[in-house]
Amino acid sequence: MSITSDFYVIFPLVLLVFIILLVYIVKIKSNLVIGFSLLAIAIFLIILSFILGKPALFYIGFFVSVFSLVFFPRRRRW
Repeated sequence: MSITSDFYVIFPLVLLVFIILLVYIVKIKSNLVIGFSLLAIAIFLIILSFILGKPALFYIGFFVSVFSLVFFPRRRRW
């Protein structure tokens, strides 16, 4: 593997860990801007996984898309 191909797998993992740490440290509440941004990053990673042929990017994109659901507001009806 070359350095650039490793970069496309390692960088999204580092980004995901950074976002998770940021959420727990700063205690970010539900925010549509962050949720849609993470969802856009996830879709980009999934498309990039098909273009580059890296299945790891698909898995990372899937986990980022699931993680983006944390930022969407929840409606509670009692």
